[in-house]
Amino acid sequence: MNRRRFLGCCGSSVPLLLGGCVRPPGAGNGSSDVTVSVAARAEQPDAPVEYAVETVASRPTEEQPARLRVTVTNRSDEPVVMGEERAVQFHHVASAERTLYLHPAGDEAWTGPVEPGCWRLTEAVAVPEYYGTVALDPGETVRGESYVYGHPDLPEDACLPTGDHEVRTQGSVGDDEESVAGGEGAAAFEWGFTLRIEA
Repeated sequence: MNRRRFLGCCGSSVPLLLGGCVRPPGAGNGSSDVTVSVAARAEQPDAPVEYAVETVASRPTEEQPARLRVTVTNRSDEPVVMGEERAVQFHHVASAERTLYLHPAGDEAWTGPVEPGCWRLTEAVAVPEYYGTVALDPGETVRGESYVYGHPDLPEDACLPTGDHEVRTQGSVGDDEESVAGGEGAAAFEWGFTLRIEA
């Protein structure tokens, strides 16, 4: 599996999350003493790839947030290239109502602007600006893991808000990097899932 990154032309980083404060149901009384599960999955996209998602750490602790794994498999007989890398792997993606934020997971808990134990982002995340692609050979699978954080737009007294939270993203798939990165000759698709947070 090959990955390529194309730097943008508008600076080294951009703030990914913008906007004012919102108060969806449960936003004010969220708790870190919760369980995170996948409540629903969208139908497979109209593309030569197949998605799967699962929780690999469903209960956040004082030391570690909840953690998801998204899997993408090339089901075609030909190599494919997907973009944008972060979007198709659900990294740096917010839920529809801006209640949750999925941050790429590493070997250790991220030490950025987040409240340990509560796991709500305290400020927006600045993300380097580039267009990344993921190349998959026939039958090849790529896996990406993400931490589940509360969105920084939540009230300060909120942690992980209970309820259902839809997460969707858009991507494109083509025969080569040029078609995907250039936006010509690639097929656009959308896929997502619903996360359920229960106290």
